[in-house]
Amino acid sequence: MSSNRLVDGLSAHDILNESDGDKQTIAYATKKLLSLADKYYASAQAGLRYLPFRSRVAIAAALAVYREIGVVLRDRQYDVYQGRVVVSKLRKTRAMTQMLLGLRQWTVRSDKAHEPALHEAIASLRHHSE
Repeated sequence: MSSNRLVDGLSAHDILNESDGDKQTIAYATKKLLSLADKYYASAQAGLRYLPFRSRVAIAAALAVYREIGVVLRDRQYDVYQGRVVVSKLRKTRAMTQMLLGLRQWTVRSDKAHEPALHEAIASLRHHSE
């Protein structure tokens, strides 16, 4: 596949043209990406306990808000053509509150296994920076 093909053989031009057949492909790709993002969010949330408390709270709040963008996209059936995703202040507040209510869990050490597969996409970048 050519490097200018972004999603299942579609180019940026194809994506911008919004044809009905391409919309389904893009919605499916969006669904897959959000599923992967959820794995990264879960991994990040599990790692919060290793951060200093103030950093932990700030990053947890950001995690909750950014994750909510994906939740809104899911609510739209992954239709990225409905316009920019806007998360209301109320929705942001709810997401952050739910996240911060889990604060007690962040200080408890667990033996939950880390998912090393999440690092595969960036593993090759380490060699480029050396």
